[in-house]
Amino acid sequence: MRACQDLRGQRLFQYRDEAGALRPVESSDINDYIRAAIGEDFSAKDFRTWAGTVSAARALCLQDPPQSEADAKRTVATCIKAVAGLLGNTPAVCRAAYVHPTVIEAYSAGKLDLKPTRATRRFEMAVIRMLEEA
Repeated sequence: MRACQDLRGQRLFQYRDEAGALRPVESSDINDYIRAAIGEDFSAKDFRTWAGTVSAARALCLQDPPQSEADAKRTVATCIKAVAGLLGNTPAVCRAAYVHPTVIEAYSAGKLDLKPTRATRRFEMAVIRMLEEA
C-alpha cells in the first residue's frame, strides 16, 4: 500500500503499465481479474451480493422472531438500512440487488433457522444450505 500511496495523482489504486505510464485500476480490471482467477463468469457484484446476503442473514438471525407482519417489516427495514450502510448503497438498492429475498422471506415467516456463530465460514455454509434448500 505504501508504494501505491507514493505514486503521484489522486487515485490510490493505480499501477504502472509496461510502458511506465500510470493507469487507474478500473472496475473492469477487477472484474477481469475475478473472472480469470475463478474461471467462471463472476464479478465484484457477486461478492457484494454475497456480503449483503450474509450480513442481512447474520443481523436477522440475532433478532427475536417477528411477532407480527408489522414487526417483521420494521426489523427487516432496520436490517436493510444497516447492510446498506456497510455496502455504501441506499436501502432500496440494497434490498433489490444485494440481499437474497429468501433471507428476508424466511425471517418474515419466522423460519430463519440459522444459528449465530463467530465462525464466519461455518455461518456462510449454513446460509448456502438454506438458500439451496429454498
